[in-house]
Amino acid sequence: MKSFDIKGELRKEISKKNVSELRAKEKVPCVLYGGKENIHFSLEEVMLNKLVFTPHVYFLNLDIDGKKTKAIIKDIQFHPTTDRVIHVDMVEATEGKPIIVSLPVEVAGQSIGIEKGGKLNRSIRYLKIKGIVDALPEKIVVDVTVGQLYHYGKLLGDFGLVDSPVAFLVKNNMITDITGGDMAVELKEKLFSLP
Repeated sequence: MKSFDIKGELRKEISKKNVSELRAKEKVPCVLYGGKENIHFSLEEVMLNKLVFTPHVYFLNLDIDGKKTKAIIKDIQFHPTTDRVIHVDMVEATEGKPIIVSLPVEVAGQSIGIEKGGKLNRSIRYLKIKGIVDALPEKIVVDVTVGQLYHYGKLLGDFGLVDSPVAFLVKNNMITDITGGDMAVELKEKLFSLP
């Protein structure tokens, strides 16, 4: 997985006034969870935007006042009207320890329908998975051949799914997800009988 080096500044004060002052200076308040204690710090908004407004997922090599930590973005809060990043929660990424992350799904290949002028409609752009930090891939690649049924287990290998559909179907130029429950079992049985 790609990594990104970024420097942060430890927050000495944790108050609404302090947060407002940080945002006025174009800094974003952040919290790092997962270590011995939660760390409150701030990052430059310009540098953070390079991480947030991209389809890629990065490991962050944080340098907070000289203390180096490896982390991943867990949650981002945006301003409701300006879409500025107003707060970020991060989780410390410890080697050998499982972590939950949303990985982008990349579509590869060309289906017959697309070659004839059709469009590919994607309802799934990210999959939330759980896996060991050292072994996480950058993305999940799906070959879009008409009529193929993909099970997440086959795509992800050793990684586990978190709050995601059990399978999806690539048919008629559309990736359709199959959510859990009795209906999913019925639908899967029907899909397995497709030619």
